Amino acid sequence: MEEILSFLAFYILPVVIISALSFWRFCRSVEFDVTQAFQFSDRVFAHAGEGGCYGILKKLAKKARVNTPALIHMEGHALVTYAVRKDRSVVVVGKNDLELFNRIEMEAALAHELGHILNGHHVKAMLWHSVLLAIYFCAFVTFFALLLPALVADIFGRGPFFSDLLFLLRITVILTLLWVGLELVFRFYLRRREFQADEKWAELVVDPQKVIQALRRFEVLVLPRKKNFAQLAWKFLVFWVTRAADTHPSDEKRIARLEKLAREKANT
Repeated sequence: MEEILSFLAFYILPVVIISALSFWRFCRSVEFDVTQAFQFSDRVFAHAGEGGCYGILKKLAKKARVNTPALIHMEGHALVTYAVRKDRSVVVVGKNDLELFNRIEMEAALAHELGHILNGHHVKAMLWHSVLLAIYFCAFVTFFALLLPALVADIFGRGPFFSDLLFLLRITVILTLLWVGLELVFRFYLRRREFQADEKWAELVVDPQKVIQALRRFEVLVLPRKKNFAQLAWKFLVFWVTRAADTHPSDEKRIARLEKLAREKANT
């Protein structure tokens, strides 16, 4: 056991270095995208009126006391945000959503995305991704650079650098379980941050009931899809796995949480 712990301690430095480099790369990439987005947004929406999507975003940003994010339109359905700093952020809206949402629904959707910006969720997610990538890389290298060559050498009767296959197998399993465990924790955090963004959303629109109405409207806007027997069977088999891997909580849970927030606000 002491040998395993000492060997795992060897991975601390690589994990720290890879995490730091990955996070730095993520930040550089996002900062470049943000700069490009602001150039596009300033050019397209320089003379936009107050009634459009950009006007709604400006109004919400002013209320939240942050600089107005850059706005990008893209094909299809999309409603995401990314930022390294609160004062330089980007909101991406799909063109199909612009046609589908009315003004109240668009204001609700943009307020939710501003909630992510105000809470710094994108930077925290990049930190998580950096650490997970580093641990995954160490597990990958251990398996292919140490365990697999040792196994092949053992089969052909040649002495590898590390001859204890069981020891290497334990290291690989521990690193893999660590990665899977942290990945599940990260998924839990992603669901948690949606609740936090909803709370900021409720603060920006003042009345939590408006947020609840918007969420119920979004449920109606989701078009039902036909599923064949194979899809239903697959969904049944992997139900618990997909539930643990979900990045968003169900609308029912979000509405229930907001209803509780509305009651607490009414009591105070």
